[in-house]
Amino acid sequence: MGQWTGNTSMALCLASSLITQRTFNPYDQLVRYKWWYKYGYLSSTGYCLDIDNVMRDSLEEFCRRQTDLNRFYGYLTEDKLDSLPIDAVYRSVGFNVNCSRQGVNGSAALARLAPIPLLYYRTPAVAVELSGLSARLTHGDDRIIDVCKYFGALITAAVRGESKEALLSHRFYDDHRDWFDWKDLHPNVRTVVLGSYKQRSNPKIVVRSTSDIIQMLEAVLWIFWTDNNSFQKGILDAINLNHDMKNIATIYGQLAGAYYGYNRIPMQWIQYIYAQKLITCTAEWLYFLSDCMTVGLEKPNETQKYVYSSSRSPSSNMVETVRQKQVHPRMLIGTVENQHDSGFVSFPKLTNSTVHTFKDFHKKKLTAARVSPWDWFRPTNE
Repeated sequence: MGQWTGNTSMALCLASSLITQRTFNPYDQLVRYKWWYKYGYLSSTGYCLDIDNVMRDSLEEFCRRQTDLNRFYGYLTEDKLDSLPIDAVYRSVGFNVNCSRQGVNGSAALARLAPIPLLYYRTPAVAVELSGLSARLTHGDDRIIDVCKYFGALITAAVRGESKEALLSHRFYDDHRDWFDWKDLHPNVRTVVLGSYKQRSNPKIVVRSTSDIIQMLEAVLWIFWTDNNSFQKGILDAINLNHDMKNIATIYGQLAGAYYGYNRIPMQWIQYIYAQKLITCTAEWLYFLSDCMTVGLEKPNETQKYVYSSSRSPSSNMVETVRQKQVHPRMLIGTVENQHDSGFVSFPKLTNSTVHTFKDFHKKKLTAARVSPWDWFRPTNE
């Protein structure tokens, strides 16, 4: 009960990369998606669940490129190959982290997006740009990239406290053009921003194809627009759709969760979430690190680093400050006191001496209650 699907696994892969690398590292993100695909990393069942063809093709392409990269460096072990720093990856001849192609369609990049705007919401232009770059790794179509930029902007604005009316306004893009580096969105995405979904009478009419990202975006925004300010109603409306309800509910949940906040999610749902402490711990670290990110950029690109400031590394005093300080109500995930010692834990370290790997979780049937949440973030050593 309460076990998550592949969309949440991918979001956790993205979050674990951002947290452990303390930077936007596209190679490390792809490595973690590969671990999920091949080994069931951060899966609630120990297996890769419901991966779509676009994501599978992109990860197979990444594995082929890793083979060439391994040849360049003289045949490393998989652990060492996966742990290469991004500078070493870019030094190799012809390695490209963007493993998809134009014209592909799919929703995985959008369904896993939330960790980026949650981490970078204090610098909206960075949040929007990285939302697009994260999508490009596995989904090369311009429409998908711009959908992720737009949706990343919506989540960013929601966390920053903007009203629902502002989020759904036809002027949202015009009012936030600087977040998009003054670049135009794809015409199909622009149509949605201008409110095409508001012309529909029912989301079942909006979604005619489970693979069309524009129709899926319209359905999600229609549900958010008509949910009567109720997270519960919105999720149930998404689940009751005939088309791709899992993905639509996941995407809706990212935006609605950012807008309504933890305390508006039904507690009877939260208590049944599998490995709840892992989710809570991840969310706490994303919020904590969002106050420590520094970016030096004028025009971001995929080779720049969006780094955690080493001069502001965590200390016991800083952690205690974060525990006590007033946080934005949209970011609330419950107080430390009512999270049953979820707390802040040490940053995970990826070491070869790790005993409990994610393979062990399936083999030994370990439960989240018996191990540290960060054991999920460690790579396989087998």
